[in-house]
Amino acid sequence: MNPAQSGAPIPRHPRQLTLAALAGALAFSVGGCSGNTGHIDLTEASVVERVVVHAPKGVIHIVGNDDTIGIVGTHGTSGFGARGPARVHLDADGVMHIEAPCAPVLPCALDLSLAVAPSTELVVDIGSGEVNVEGLDKADIQIDRGTITTAGSRQLVARVGQGSVMATPQSDAQVQAVVASGDVVLVVPPGGWRIDAAAARLQVSGVAMDRRATGQLSVHAPSGAVRIVGSDPLASR
Repeated sequence: MNPAQSGAPIPRHPRQLTLAALAGALAFSVGGCSGNTGHIDLTEASVVERVVVHAPKGVIHIVGNDDTIGIVGTHGTSGFGARGPARVHLDADGVMHIEAPCAPVLPCALDLSLAVAPSTELVVDIGSGEVNVEGLDKADIQIDRGTITTAGSRQLVARVGQGSVMATPQSDAQVQAVVASGDVVLVVPPGGWRIDAAAARLQVSGVAMDRRATGQLSVHAPSGAVRIVGSDPLASR
């Protein structure tokens, strides 16, 4: 019997999806791709707790937005080694994996733009390129060569082989930034901070160092410059 004819109510917008149903929705939502581009639209994906991104090269832009339910965004691949749009997979633990399908040796890059809930954990590992993250509570980012720019994180790990890190964390954040060859700039809110910094050139201004503070900045740039400044214009003069 057709449910519409039975008089039984038909659910229109369920707020929770099982992982199995969500995986099916994911497979559907990234379909309809044109060439090497695609989209992600999981407006009911509240069970996605972490996003993991892997690519040999790319430009990654991820924004945490309180108005976002689930994950919404676009992706594309380019280069001679690109083999179709990005692979997007949701596992049973609620972890979404996004990878660039690249042929061995040949160049390939991933362009990714996502809007997610601020509580979504982020892990990014790319060979070279740029990663821009705004408004995510927790992020772990690694680049062999390139730049990392973040704003609004409470827990941040940023590691760069050659390049730079620029971060504006929240108050009382836990920040670990390591750049083997390059510079680090941290712009932090007023208040006390525990600071562990080592660099060829080190500048700290407008920041109160307090060994008992909750917020911690661990910064290492052995061959470059580290600059830690307070976000209060008067305090950082």
